[in-house]
Amino acid sequence: MESQIEKFNRRKQKTEALKKNKGVAEMSKENKTLEEQFAEAKKAWETAGLDPDDFPKEVTAENLNIIRQKIIDAQDAKKQTSENEKQNEQDKNKEDKENKGTPTEDKETPVTEATGEEKDDKTEDNKRQTLDVGTTEETPSPELNWIEEKRKFWKEYAESIENTFENDPAKDVETKTFSCVLSKDEKKGEIKYTAPDKVQVGKESHLEIYSGVVKDAVKNNLSITFGATLDDKQKALLLAACLMSKERYTDGAEVAMVNPPKIDLNAEYFKQLPENVQSTLKEYTLKEQEKARQEEINTKLNDVRGRLNANAQEPKSAENIDKRYEIRKEQVGLMREKMSPEQADARRQKEEEREKIMAARLGITGEYKTKNAKGEERIVKKINGLDTEKDDKGNLRISQEIQDMLRKKYGKEGK
Repeated sequence: MESQIEKFNRRKQKTEALKKNKGVAEMSKENKTLEEQFAEAKKAWETAGLDPDDFPKEVTAENLNIIRQKIIDAQDAKKQTSENEKQNEQDKNKEDKENKGTPTEDKETPVTEATGEEKDDKTEDNKRQTLDVGTTEETPSPELNWIEEKRKFWKEYAESIENTFENDPAKDVETKTFSCVLSKDEKKGEIKYTAPDKVQVGKESHLEIYSGVVKDAVKNNLSITFGATLDDKQKALLLAACLMSKERYTDGAEVAMVNPPKIDLNAEYFKQLPENVQSTLKEYTLKEQEKARQEEINTKLNDVRGRLNANAQEPKSAENIDKRYEIRKEQVGLMREKMSPEQADARRQKEEEREKIMAARLGITGEYKTKNAKGEERIVKKINGLDTEKDDKGNLRISQEIQDMLRKKYGKEGK
């Protein structure tokens, strides 16, 4: 199997041959100067994990093309290593699964106590029925034993939260429904079940009513469906009750929701909610927004990967190398955008550290104390003549553009 070094040498030879025969393609479609392209390439070089000391100092179009090819090779090597590790992990998981055998060989399938039927934990979520909250359907169940169960539950629940429980059993029998009122001080709420899985909530009901609805649903292994007849405030309170609930189904899962609403943090109804409800919904909403943002970035990254794969199938040429470099730049930008604030800050600090080291070497600042990879103290000092040092073609090894940027940022005028 061809090693990474052999691949690198093969690609290098192809690139050099292409340059000799066809010349170097236009470096940028944005009409950037060669120095600007070199500055960008240097950042990409370090991002790819290449040694900064190996970065070509001579600012030429030929060197720029070589730099870009090395960046591509380093990125491709890293990607190949990642894919190999992923494949090894998949193979290991597959082997472990095969060694374990089928469930019937290792242990008996659990049986439910109530029915004696075999229980499939993997499909329990799919089998879970729902409690329709906010339904207007008036089709009482022909079997009314559930009414007494609801009465017992809500009476005990009211006592547990120190609310007064009000219920008319005779009316329940007459209407073949269950309804009750819970109240404490100025807070009051009303619910009405027209069936074991259908409930209506009074418009002005307090949070505890919604929490009771959630508790009852989980107790009966029902998910929560947000009905269309609930207004925005009711949906917000029901969502908060679901999020704040510590109840768990028998399989250990959290409260399952169907059609949960999107919360408008600037809406008038939101301002009317209790503070604890507002904080809970705000945290949830921000997480959902971040989740949507990450999904959007992932979609863009998938598109970039597709273009990279297509590029890899094209014939190698200087123009193709330049195109691949631009796609890689887009990929790096998206990956940075995907970073959390903490990750982005760590990245910024790392880049700033490199700038400070270079500024100290150029004599723009005094000695700079830092630490090496082993955590040992390291003092970076000025290297005399580095700012004017030239290569064998008379070009500055560290471009004037980079020096000016560092001097402006870290010199006396930048402080």
